[in-house]
Amino acid sequence: MTTIRQLLREKGDKVFSVRPADPVYDAIRKMAEENIGSLVVMEGETLKGVVTERQYARHVALKGPVSPATRVLDIMETTIFYARPEQSVAECMAVMTNKRVRHLPVIDDGQLIGIISIGDLVKSTISDQNFVIDQLEHFLHGGTTSFFLVSGCAHFERGYDAHASLDGARRAPSVQDEITRRGRKPAPALGSLPNHAV
Repeated sequence: MTTIRQLLREKGDKVFSVRPADPVYDAIRKMAEENIGSLVVMEGETLKGVVTERQYARHVALKGPVSPATRVLDIMETTIFYARPEQSVAECMAVMTNKRVRHLPVIDDGQLIGIISIGDLVKSTISDQNFVIDQLEHFLHGGTTSFFLVSGCAHFERGYDAHASLDGARRAPSVQDEITRRGRKPAPALGSLPNHAV
């Protein structure tokens, strides 16, 4: 299964930020210039919150003319849900859905190392599904690939003959067999930082 560390390696770990005291207009301008939907709010090396286009639309744009003095601090989200690099794309997707957030900072050993969006997770999921489809097509056309599913992700092994008889074919390992063999443990839950620094 794809982890957040692997995802960041593919998409890059560049993070754009603003300060709590910066004008909201500066934050929106930066998002437009970088073609992104969110910014982390940093005070020195401390993560203070996240500001997004959606927050701007709901808390500023819909309320009419905005004073130039309106600050990022006034609209940013301070309860921060974050991901750790060892967690899976599927876990983060579930949290984003349940918590109705579209961006998660990624924190490793107390340090901000990246940020992921719902779009990043969807792109990764589609890529994984295309890989599964390719392997299934290979299997159905007489290849020698066997597969089994563990936690919703496909794993493949060589050695299963698609044309062999059911009696003679080697049994593909079950989910429980694989879990036992790998000694898998449930991944830790995503964390949240309610009004506190990392």
